[in-house]
Amino acid sequence: MLDNISTSLEEIQASLLAIICEEDIIVGQSLENDLKALHLVHYNVVDTAVLFKSDEGRKHSLKWLSEVLLMRQIQNNAVIVHSSEEEAAATVLLY
Repeated sequence: MLDNISTSLEEIQASLLAIICEEDIIVGQSLENDLKALHLVHYNVVDTAVLFKSDEGRKHSLKWLSEVLLMRQIQNNAVIVHSSEEEAAATVLLY
């Protein structure tokens, strides 16, 4: 998927840091994976996977959280398995 991508990690980090400041709150699902991949640390994070852990400490998928808590189905398009827009909207609604 990334064969034709020429953007470097440093360029992506710089682009993100140009729009995210220290006071901003980042909302997402399983953000630790994204932040790890980006080699970024941010202290104002709301992670819905952590926010809605099961009693046993298990993280639920965004698809499951959306279906159960929002009564909204996501990730059902056979062509597009993951839509960033759809997932971001569901995550913000969960928050």
